[in-house]
Amino acid sequence: MTPRTGSRRHAASCVAPMRGEVWWIRLDPTAGSELQKCRPCVIIGIESIGRSSMQIIAPITTWKEAYEQRPQLIELQPTSENGLANRSVAAADQVRAIDITRCESKAGSITADELDEIVAAVALCIGFEP
Repeated sequence: MTPRTGSRRHAASCVAPMRGEVWWIRLDPTAGSELQKCRPCVIIGIESIGRSSMQIIAPITTWKEAYEQRPQLIELQPTSENGLANRSVAAADQVRAIDITRCESKAGSITADELDEIVAAVALCIGFEP
């Protein structure tokens, strides 16, 4: 799984990323401990909020054993559907809003259950209890 290279035209200029999809997204510039570079991210924003070119994402990073007991990191196994090549985690504590022009290419989609887990982890991170 690698992002498309060699083209200045971004996939998002033609296709709007949708909730539950995994996209390669250029996160730079970043600061401090923010996840950086072009990496897969899960789109978690809902489409019915405005007609903006902004979207809310949860960055994905490679799994490490130290992540086992961190409820803000949701494990994602690689599948042909999600396009991930390695065991990974979606970082609910690193969610951010991005302009969709940062989106490079679609990798795949996660399951509804995985999306629900990520959203629940975001709620945990911000202290929201439904």
